[in-house]
Amino acid sequence: MRKFLKTTFLSAAAMGLVLQPVAIAPAHAKGPSVFVQCDGSPNRASTLGTVARLIAITAVIGLLIPPREAANAELRLEGQAGIDACNRALSPEEGAKDGGRRIELILGRAIHRMEIQDWDGALADIESVAVDQPELVKTRAYFDSLGLTARNLKAMALVGKGELDAARETAKEMGLVLPYNRIAVGNAARYLLLGTEYDAQTERVIDQYVRLKTEALPVRAGMLAVAGRFGDAARDYEAYGRIAATMLAETDISYLQVASIGHRLAGDVEMSKAQLAEADRRMAVMPKDKLYNTTNDVANEVRDFVTIIDKFEAGQVELARALFAARSKWTYVLDGYVVEMSRRLDAAADADLKVKFPIKDVDTLLAERVTEMRIAIEDVGKGSKDRWQLFYPAVSENEYKRFSKNVWATDKKRYSQKKEEAELQAMYVTTSRDGGGFPGGYAFYLYNALVAKSMGKKGFMVLPFQEYVFQHFVRYGNPGDPLIADAALFDADTVIADLSPLIPRPVKK
Repeated sequence: MRKFLKTTFLSAAAMGLVLQPVAIAPAHAKGPSVFVQCDGSPNRASTLGTVARLIAITAVIGLLIPPREAANAELRLEGQAGIDACNRALSPEEGAKDGGRRIELILGRAIHRMEIQDWDGALADIESVAVDQPELVKTRAYFDSLGLTARNLKAMALVGKGELDAARETAKEMGLVLPYNRIAVGNAARYLLLGTEYDAQTERVIDQYVRLKTEALPVRAGMLAVAGRFGDAARDYEAYGRIAATMLAETDISYLQVASIGHRLAGDVEMSKAQLAEADRRMAVMPKDKLYNTTNDVANEVRDFVTIIDKFEAGQVELARALFAARSKWTYVLDGYVVEMSRRLDAAADADLKVKFPIKDVDTLLAERVTEMRIAIEDVGKGSKDRWQLFYPAVSENEYKRFSKNVWATDKKRYSQKKEEAELQAMYVTTSRDGGGFPGGYAFYLYNALVAKSMGKKGFMVLPFQEYVFQHFVRYGNPGDPLIADAALFDADTVIADLSPLIPRPVKK
């Protein structure tokens, strides 16, 4: 367990629940239909159409076995050819009558328009969904499924068009309306990284992101640093380091080192020096085989950056600027810290010194950061893979309610393991006995909130690197507890108020 955690702490990859298209040999002897050519799926009943009409899912499955044509993502066309196929699939002649299926095809056509960089056409397609299916888009089933798909695709199209502020606004909406959906909030965070503004709505989304994914604390630290909140950024790094220390046999001191810069830029010199001294002390006594591969690299880079601050604050502006100019890239120091140092050095330099030791100014550094984020978003993989993975199945209200009995039976704790995991000092919780997916995830949060209340605790914290939304290790506690990162603590009362309407307490008959 510790070996696994050590690896994952060093490479915190973005996680999300996605649907992978399955390639199956087509059943059509005459070749794929226009439906398969459009989005890789045959003309079938959609989960959204089925759920919205409250038809038993088993009845629909019965209608589809055996299917007249099998799904095959490999036969999906691209670009203009894909657009043409979608047009035919949506035409009266081909007969796409199921409302949810029509939405899928329209969004598929939007993806094909993005493939030829017809951003306005893609946005028009996405907006047209509400016109084509005005009743379906009002349903909760659409909201959580293809509605989420549409918001993601809209943000992608806006980035492609270069309207980054509009993309961020779409992302904020996506994160705010589905605050317990890790996909929605996680994807929203990606787009919010495209800017430097840290307004109240952005803060709400990112704060929830940290609660849903504790390993996102360094991400929030980076955003806070860019926003000029250096002390807050430092505290996020410290918090993540403390959580890591409670889960690993060895402590990665890089969190302490990077945090020290934030305190220094915030004006807390004594705290910064104390943290660097503590980091040096730990390194000196730590066996070489216990050091992380990057420990020395981080330490050296942090020392170089602190030296620049020291020289600058000692009035040696020219030397500080020369040292800053000599470094082409900072790998471990947060972007916001680098931006702030550039700003200070430029403000203190005259025209001659700027010519003698040119450095990247604030605007250039921020533009490079946005470009890097934008490239990551626009790299959608072969055949628009990342875009097609944004299609989510609809779920009926009954799928949520099936969790009610065990979620609310906190006295029996059917979702909790019998004993706490001593090594991690956490309880393993899974709602899988009643299902998975988004409903299982919502049940997971509500159940843990109810358990926390039953224990007299303020809330709960999900440990980093949760693979499935419906199960992971959980700690119950209060703000200030040594095993809890306050920023990652779900408030039990808030969670209960938000999710109990979706998974209500069972009514005794």
